[in-house]
Amino acid sequence: MSVLKEIANAKVNLSLRVIDVQSNGFHDLEMLNICVGLSDHIELKPSDENSVHISGSIDEEMLALVPTDETNIAHRATALLSELRHDDAKWEIHIDKNIPVGAGLGGGSADAAAVLRLLDGNTKSNIELALQLGADVPYCVFEKPAIVRGVGEIIEAVDLGDTLNLVIVNPGIALSTKDVFAAFDRHFVKKTSQNSSINALCESLNLKNYKRVSELLVNDLEFTACSLKPELNRIKSDLVESGAFAAAMSGSGSSFFGLFSSFEAAEKGASTLVGQYPLVHACRSII
Repeated sequence: MSVLKEIANAKVNLSLRVIDVQSNGFHDLEMLNICVGLSDHIELKPSDENSVHISGSIDEEMLALVPTDETNIAHRATALLSELRHDDAKWEIHIDKNIPVGAGLGGGSADAAAVLRLLDGNTKSNIELALQLGADVPYCVFEKPAIVRGVGEIIEAVDLGDTLNLVIVNPGIALSTKDVFAAFDRHFVKKTSQNSSINALCESLNLKNYKRVSELLVNDLEFTACSLKPELNRIKSDLVESGAFAAAMSGSGSSFFGLFSSFEAAEKGASTLVGQYPLVHACRSII
């Protein structure tokens, strides 16, 4: 069999609301998610033994955070499929990492989703399998704009109109999702569903109502992440000063994104931030 190749696209949370904390510690969320053109590249090659090889454009300290043993989430995806199929298939996995680690962009989840798409073309079953690997993996399998609820298992496709133009900024700081949620939970108050605000955000993006979009971009974890890493506080204002009409944190951090009126404006904005942060990337959403 020849080498199998797939692109693993980063995930951005345009909105992230924490609705409740379950008795098992998992969180009920409501999110508006997109995938964007910041991507890892995955190659699978049949082999006599399982192995994981990591390379990429991110800095060496971040690359070193990616496991190369059986705990690697892409490796776990191959193992899960082999277990379900009762076969002994083994794979040499090459991951070219461009998505920062611990960045709120779902890089590891995207890698696992890419493996599922390569080895099991049934998207519906992939999403069911994906939840066994992690909360972000089902959406990373789906990849299109969607409202995502629960712990990540409820996915509803939405139309956001035209492609969105973004600049993603990562400060080179890895944040632990577990640590951010643990700090957030100490002050958590249960909410009712925020679905109406997410629907309003979808409508505002369709209508290109930039002022309203700016008001509706909400990430409940942003304050907590910035309190853990105060150096994150200036990124949003830097994005707005570079020309973004709205900006927010993605996931549990540490990456922020800005929305721009055109891709040309995004590229111009990115050029003003290059050199200030380890990763500054102008990209479009995937629709």
